[in-house]
Amino acid sequence: MKIFLSHASEDKSAAESIAFSLRSRGHKVFLDRDDLPPGQSYDQQIERAVKESDILIFLVSPSSVTSGRYTLTELAFARRKWQNPNGRILPVIARKTPFDEIPSYLKAVTLLEPLGNITAETCAAVDDLGRDSHAKGILRFAGADAIAGPLDILRRLEKANKPAFRLLLAGVGVLAAAVLVARWKNTVDVQTIGLIGAYVVGFAALLTVFTVIFQDPTQKKALSWFATIIFIVWSVSVFISALLPGKTPFAPTPCLVWFWEDCGKTTGNIAAKLLKTVTLTRPDGEPISINVDEFIRTFPWFEPRNNKDVSEVLLDSGSIYVTEPAFDVANLVKAGGVVIIRLTRPNDGPVWINPRQIIDMTGEIFSPTLKITRIRFRSTSQGVKEDRETILKLIKEAGG
Repeated sequence: MKIFLSHASEDKSAAESIAFSLRSRGHKVFLDRDDLPPGQSYDQQIERAVKESDILIFLVSPSSVTSGRYTLTELAFARRKWQNPNGRILPVIARKTPFDEIPSYLKAVTLLEPLGNITAETCAAVDDLGRDSHAKGILRFAGADAIAGPLDILRRLEKANKPAFRLLLAGVGVLAAAVLVARWKNTVDVQTIGLIGAYVVGFAALLTVFTVIFQDPTQKKALSWFATIIFIVWSVSVFISALLPGKTPFAPTPCLVWFWEDCGKTTGNIAAKLLKTVTLTRPDGEPISINVDEFIRTFPWFEPRNNKDVSEVLLDSGSIYVTEPAFDVANLVKAGGVVIIRLTRPNDGPVWINPRQIIDMTGEIFSPTLKITRIRFRSTSQGVKEDRETILKLIKEAGG
């Protein structure tokens, strides 16, 4: 963290001891005018130093709270930045001071009055303060601080680790080039481009979280380097697979689509198992949820009204048409714990049936050369080419 240590000259010895200990813990500490670069007025540089700090430590003593002392000016700069001192201002009693003389802004938070070593207790208090502020940092970053926009996010990343940030930009450039080349050669579709963009944004968010949570410089750099190297390797492999489709041992762009679709199927299976519901898509694009226990049958169908190949799904409540292939519908229903068997319709098309909905089965002559089995449900029936014995065997094998 960046820490501004405000103190009177009479307390310089205690301030130097605290600053040395904090620096050894990886913090950047502004102590006195020796830390100021030349070229600007003293007031401007002090105000800037306060603005760039994460917290301000104020050593309270009769000297530092005396009217006219510059420490009160530093405190005014801090108050201008943080109207609420909680979590940002750490007042430390360096020497006994009448309580009435302490500024009300400092008394708005708990005063640290060391019982033993002032340096050790101050550093411990800073660590506690840092943990609290870092835990809130993600919320602040996602809320008020994020109003500054994308440029502010980039500045934070650059500040955390400049080399890793530059490599990240290079990786984004490589990905952009890969997308352009792939589109030019028609080796990747719009869906994959969208997925690549989503992964880039997610990776940037991950690095941002690193900068907020991990404050130890060594730990932060190690994590950001590790993540950035992985990102660069992936970016280059995407570029190579875009240039040489089908000729590389690892093709990340198809893998992205596969991963996305597989996650979707897995999520759907879990939902079906736990909630006994499956969400499908109507021909008009609207979603519809069905209870798997009401499922009777499904098979491919052509809907002339929308001029689309769809699947007819028969439920206890009636028939619906969905855009998902009948095979996928059957698998989703099966994932919900329903036994499903695949049979053959008289026109040789497939049909997937819930055997628990069967009321009875009878043999019929469909044509002079074809006998069928008529399977009856509560509200309808279905003819299939398999005989009764074969159907019973399939039901038994499926666990029905």
